[in-house]
Amino acid sequence: MTTARTLTAANAMCAPRSNANLLERAHRFITLAKTRRALAQLDLRMLDDIGLCTREAQLEAARPFWDAPAFWRK
Repeated sequence: MTTARTLTAANAMCAPRSNANLLERAHRFITLAKTRRALAQLDLRMLDDIGLCTREAQLEAARPFWDAPAFWRK
């Protein structure tokens, strides 16, 4: 019985972290998609301000939301 209780307690402790991790990843993907949509709306002056040309902005904006930068996938 003690073992069953320990395993149940361990599972209960792990579940919130798993859900939190999933929610964090979902939030990152949503943020990335919104950012790419916003990038697609910038005019030439705004793109110049951030150091991008139109083609670079178009390529980045066209990437799917799951194609996240490597530093996001830690």
